[in-house]
Amino acid sequence: MTTLIDRLRKRAEEDLACAANNDAVADALKPQMDLFNRRGGHNTYAVRMFLDHHNGATRDRQYAADLLQAIKLLETTP
Repeated sequence: MTTLIDRLRKRAEEDLACAANNDAVADALKPQMDLFNRRGGHNTYAVRMFLDHHNGATRDRQYAADLLQAIKLLETTP
């Protein structure tokens, strides 16, 4: 069981790292998203990339939360 828990914990850490990377990319592209929201000139590709990375960060954090919840359940199962 410990090996499985270790693998799940490692995967959760990887998902959190991916979320942090996606956040960094989204932060860099946010000015283009702000232009889009104000109906100003914007780079369509940058807006699409912002949305992809923003949504990816949300997804990766949820994956990590699910894995950490599974670990807690496994650790408390007799």
